Amino acid sequence: TPATTGTFDMYWIAVHPAFQGRGIAQALDQTAVDFVRERGGYLLIAETSGQPGYDRTRAFYEKQGYGRLAEIPDYYKPGDALVIFGKRVS
Repeated sequence: TPATTGTFDMYWIAVHPAFQGRGIAQALDQTAVDFVRERGGYLLIAETSGQPGYDRTRAFYEKQGYGRLAEIPDYYKPGDALVIFGKRVS
């Protein structure tokens, strides 16, 4: 992330529905963590929507050890919040 010393943004982890439930998303997340760690980073940020259709996405981040850091109401559009998750990388 520009102007930080070790924060990285992960924009998307996406797995085709036909391949979900096979551990692919967890492997992609681990690859992102390894990428950050190898570059001396310490914080990985993931953003998603607050819409009900993103319930599984938010649950995924929590299961992977991300903490919910912030929520900005009406970010994407009225009624659609931005939810920011973060995970410390050691």
